[in-house]
Amino acid sequence: MSSKQSSLPKVFLVILALILFGILSGVMVSRLFSHIRNSEDTPAPSLTPVSTPTPVIDETATWETYSNPKHLISLKYPPEIVVTQSEYSGLTDIEFTHEGNLLYFRVIIAPSASVRQGIVSRGATTLGDNLWQEYYFPKGSQEIGGPGPKNNDQELHLVQASKNIDIIAIVSGQTELDATQSIILSSLKFTDEVSKFTCPESGWVDCMPILDNERQKACSEEAMVWYKDNCPNFQGGAL
Repeated sequence: MSSKQSSLPKVFLVILALILFGILSGVMVSRLFSHIRNSEDTPAPSLTPVSTPTPVIDETATWETYSNPKHLISLKYPPEIVVTQSEYSGLTDIEFTHEGNLLYFRVIIAPSASVRQGIVSRGATTLGDNLWQEYYFPKGSQEIGGPGPKNNDQELHLVQASKNIDIIAIVSGQTELDATQSIILSSLKFTDEVSKFTCPESGWVDCMPILDNERQKACSEEAMVWYKDNCPNFQGGAL
């Protein structure tokens, strides 16, 4: 009888332990399911897309450069375009031609405010770093540096004034610039450095012996490279 009584507390303790274990297990399972539900309800953090910078393409990287050491300006132009330069009546006339010498447009360098007579203003336009005044030629107006009155109407004419000169772009038969013309004029730069070389007026450099110091410098390899890069009418050295 005494052995049965002593075993009752042990059974009671086992039952109590099982009850407590069940309660704890239920609490833990409940918390686990609650955490899973909360995880499902919480939206995943959105990832901010990282923008890849668009590479800047220099369309003029393979272009030629026209430089005018007298007026200290430069322009870039496509290699298929031919540039010729002439001087008359105090003007510098630079012709840009292509496709069998078809005139593409002209740039005239003239004393400031000397060539704006009889033309109609259309306001201003910004090309590159320069603000150009935009005009057109009415029918019958005198073309700058030309032989006589114009017969066609509204030929585009832009003027950029700087350093006591006018840079005048004249586009024949058009009232707007096309994309390439716009890029060419956008590349206009004014330089402050006076070159130690000068373009030969005839296109030929006199390199006949005997040469003094000045002519030796003018006929040096460095000078020949400079003439080729900066003088549209350069022919070579006369020996």
